[in-house]
Amino acid sequence: MTIESRSIDQYKDKLTYLLKVATIVIAVVSMVWTTFYFFIQNWLGVAMEGVLTVQGYMAYWYTKRNNTKIIADEYFPLIFIMVALVCFFFDVPTAAVSRSNHYYFLPMALYAYVIYQDDHAYLKIGMPILISLVFLVLASSNYGINLSEATTQHRLIAAWITNSIAIIFLFLVALIMQSDFKMRHILELELSNALLKNELLLYYQPQVNEHGKTLGAEVLTRWFHPKFGNVPPDEFIPLAEKTDLILHLSKHVLVSACNQLAIWAKTKETAHLNLSVNISVKQFLDPDFVHNIIRIIDDSKIDAHKLQLEITESIFAHDLDDIKVKLAQLKERGVRLSLDDFGTGYSNLTYVKNLPLDELKIDKSFVKDVLSNVSAASITKVVISLAHELHITIIAEGVETHEQRQFLVENGCLNFQGYLYSKPLPINEFNAFVLAHQTSG
Repeated sequence: MTIESRSIDQYKDKLTYLLKVATIVIAVVSMVWTTFYFFIQNWLGVAMEGVLTVQGYMAYWYTKRNNTKIIADEYFPLIFIMVALVCFFFDVPTAAVSRSNHYYFLPMALYAYVIYQDDHAYLKIGMPILISLVFLVLASSNYGINLSEATTQHRLIAAWITNSIAIIFLFLVALIMQSDFKMRHILELELSNALLKNELLLYYQPQVNEHGKTLGAEVLTRWFHPKFGNVPPDEFIPLAEKTDLILHLSKHVLVSACNQLAIWAKTKETAHLNLSVNISVKQFLDPDFVHNIIRIIDDSKIDAHKLQLEITESIFAHDLDDIKVKLAQLKERGVRLSLDDFGTGYSNLTYVKNLPLDELKIDKSFVKDVLSNVSAASITKVVISLAHELHITIIAEGVETHEQRQFLVENGCLNFQGYLYSKPLPINEFNAFVLAHQTSG
C-alpha cells in the first residue's frame, strides 16, 4: 500500500469532525426534548433531558480539544446511563406506540468498541456486550415505569425522529470506525517502515537529585515521519503493543540505550549516568526476554548496574511466579529494576515487598494533584514511606513546579524528573545539559 496525498492528520481531522457532529446531535435533540418537557411542565423530564444536553455539549467541548480519554471515561458512560433511564421512564411501549430510544444503543455499542479498543478487555469487550444486552432487554420487553406526560401523537412523532437519528448515528459511527481503522492501518505500515529506516529517535529526559546533579535519564522514543511530521508516542506506542512491532521497537530502544551507556562510560563527566528503559508487557512476557536483555548487555560491554528497566503495574495481571523468576534473573545479572506508575493499577504492597525492586516511581498523575488533592497527597506520602521502609530509591516523575518539588522534598523524595528541570532532549542537548549541571551531591 502506498500513501499518496492523504496524511494521518487528515484522518484524525475527519475522525474529530464526525465526533463533533455526533455530540452536536446529542445536545440538540436533548435540548429539543428539554424544551418540550418544559412546556408541558414535566420537571423530571426537563431534568433528565437537560442533563443529556449538558453532557452532549461537554462531550463536544472535549472533542474539540482532542481529549477523547475524558469522553471515554466520564461522558460516554453517563450518556449511556441517561439514555437507559429515558427508555425506562419516558419511553415505555404501549399498544399505540412502541419503544424507540433503545435504538440509540446500537451505534453506542459500536462506538464503545472504538473508544475502548486500547483499554483492558473488560472495557473493550465488556462495554459493547453490556450495551447490547441492555438493548436486547429493552427491545424484547415492555419493562418500564411511564412518567412521560407526552400524548400518543407526540410520542409517534418522536419515534419517527428518534429512529431516524439512530440510523444517522449508526452511519456516523460506521464512518468513525472506518476512519479510525484506516488511520491505524496506515500507522502500522509506516511504523514498520520507520523501524527499517531508523526514523525512530531516542530522547532523554534528565533525572536529577535534590542538589540538581544529573543522575541519568529515562529513554523516550520519538517518531519524526518525513511526511506526517511528529507522531505522538500515545498514538504509535499503543499500536505497536497490539502487534509484534513492539518487540522490534523495544529491541531497537534497548540496543541504542546500551550503546549510549557504552559511549558515556568512556568519558569522566558522563560515566556515572544511568539509563531507564520502559519495558512493555508483551516484551516482558516473551519467553526469551531475559536472554535477550543479557545478550544485549554483553554485546555492548556495559556495566549492567547502569541499565534500569521500568516495568508498569499492568504486568501484575499476569503470572506472578513467572514475573518473580524473570526479575530475579535480571537482578542477579546486575540490572536495576524500577516499578513505574505505582498506585495506579494492579500492584499492592505484597507484590512490592516480594519483588527485587531498586526503585519506586511516583506516577505523574499523583504529582500533578499533590497540592490540590488530599488523596493524591496521601498516596504520594505512602509511596515515599514504603520506599524508605524497603530501602529502595524513590523518584517522582512529572514534576513541573517548585511547589511540587518542595512538597516531595519535605516528605522524603529527593529524586525528580519533569519539565521543572527539562523536557526530553535529543542526545546532543542532553549531553550539554549534563555538563551544565555538574553540581556535586
